[in-house]
Amino acid sequence: MKNILNYLIYIGAIFLFASCEDESLQRIPSNLDKGPNVRVVVDPDNAILDLADIENAKFAYKVYSESTNLDSVKFSVTFTPLSTGEESDPIVIERWGQSDFSDVISVEYTANELALLFGLSGASDLGGGDIFLFSNITSLTNGLVFPSEAIDGNSNTPPGITQATATTSFTTTFGTFVACPVLDAENFAVGKYKFSLDIPGGDFPFGVPYFGYENGDSIVTLSYVSTITRKFKIGHLWEFVPDHEAELSFLLICENIIMPVQGGGLACSGTSLSFQTASDTPGTYNSLDDSQIVIRMEDTGGCGVTGFDFNLILDKIEE
Repeated sequence: MKNILNYLIYIGAIFLFASCEDESLQRIPSNLDKGPNVRVVVDPDNAILDLADIENAKFAYKVYSESTNLDSVKFSVTFTPLSTGEESDPIVIERWGQSDFSDVISVEYTANELALLFGLSGASDLGGGDIFLFSNITSLTNGLVFPSEAIDGNSNTPPGITQATATTSFTTTFGTFVACPVLDAENFAVGKYKFSLDIPGGDFPFGVPYFGYENGDSIVTLSYVSTITRKFKIGHLWEFVPDHEAELSFLLICENIIMPVQGGGLACSGTSLSFQTASDTPGTYNSLDDSQIVIRMEDTGGCGVTGFDFNLILDKIEE
């Protein structure tokens, strides 16, 4: 479960922030003739495979490059079914050379095409939470290959190049997953919720709750962002920074609550205190009843704290 949870967190992050990209503005650094520049922008309208309409579902993306020294760009894909959590061997699905990048490359795969790649009978064999993870290996005419291990043992495509949502110049990995339908989505898991904190491992670091308000208020309002995405604001470390609120988002994925990595807006000595779904198990919700939502969270570093996990429990307030 842990491996597939990591994938879901990663894919969730892609889906959550896909709409932040403006493909009309190719925010690509200039003078990249000696380095790799292969950037993928996922179509936010076709970012996930809808299980409710799986026969017509598709995944679409565009590939940009301003490089002039590309030898080959190779995209491969793996398949990880939620039922087993076992990732398949990669299958190469696209190969391009320098001449192919005279314009933007548009790519589209139906759910059926992706399923057939991995020996399934078709899209109907896919289940909610199944994942297709795409990888990019780019070779330059000078013999360099990206990504690969650098002399110091680190990747030659560091996070500053690959993880900046609005400025990415090289995309190493991206993907899609099969999302379960959310009935009456615009009215499901929205509105006012009373929150409480459950701390299996003891008290919070610093001796104060991560979330809460000075006046003791314990109400948050969940807002609809997309069929599977919700966001809310919540008081964050008010004992240190009064009136500060973190804006957090989570995804409804087949009765699992997935929270991609995101910051709460506070930092210590330059390191942000950020959160994501706990690495052992996701949170939960009932697809037929939005009265309670459990978000399993852990901090991902910052302020000298790493790996502290807890539950943020949301109980709906009937109005």
